[in-house]
Amino acid sequence: MEILETQIMMLMEKIESMSHSIERLNSKFSLLESQPGSSHLRAEETHLPERGSSNHSYTHELSDLPIWDHKDVLVDDDYDNRREISESRSDAYLSPELQVQRLTAQLTAAYNRIAALEEQLLSKRIQF
Repeated sequence: MEILETQIMMLMEKIESMSHSIERLNSKFSLLESQPGSSHLRAEETHLPERGSSNHSYTHELSDLPIWDHKDVLVDDDYDNRREISESRSDAYLSPELQVQRLTAQLTAAYNRIAALEEQLLSKRIQF
């Protein structure tokens, strides 16, 4: 059981790291778009939609973005609400094996998204 908990924590850290990497890539796209002579770039390809200030968590905001609608990304509901529900219902408990599978799928999707963003960034740089 301890091994699975360690794996879950490692996967969660990797997913958090991937989220930060994606955020940095998106900011690079925004900078690229704002450079003179880049008016031919489409905004929806290079930059995330503006979000109003809210009290939602970063993860919750990301799950609302269309770029996260992907067959390999398993979107979790608000963590606190899910925790309350799972504490009140015993059938809502996810086994550690299932949690590892879900986190692995999310990590794989994050790696694929980062690779696609890097390719897009490189192709935009080559054009200049």
